[in-house]
Amino acid sequence: MIDYEKAKLACEMLLRAYAKGAERGSVDWSEIDDAHQAARAALLANRRITRVLDVSTAHLTMEERGLLEENALPGQTHLGQWGGVVATQPFDVTLNTDLPDGASTTLVLVMREALRLGCEWVMFDADGSDLDGFETFPDIEEDA
Repeated sequence: MIDYEKAKLACEMLLRAYAKGAERGSVDWSEIDDAHQAARAALLANRRITRVLDVSTAHLTMEERGLLEENALPGQTHLGQWGGVVATQPFDVTLNTDLPDGASTTLVLVMREALRLGCEWVMFDADGSDLDGFETFPDIEEDA
């Protein structure tokens, strides 16, 4: 969404810069650059940029991978061909409290690491990187 007050200011800055240039016979390009910066700020004023941690689905148990495929992990908002995107907010818990349904301790630790890094989302991706120090699970459950 555009901040129209900032956009109006940018237009006024640009008009002043060109009017001065017409009077002087040349434009002060630093004034034009300032007007362009103000216009950019107006266009981006209400945009929100978030951080996403891209990790391997190997950090999910087979049960959690099944939930991911069903688009049913706690906080999951997107399902893709090779993984899914999960919000960190449902995992903003201590390990002494109840875990979200279907969540392993490892999943909660990965999500809390994402929170610690300032990420609002985790993308579990079959090609994602393993996080050092965090448990991974085999692709096929072994018979006990």
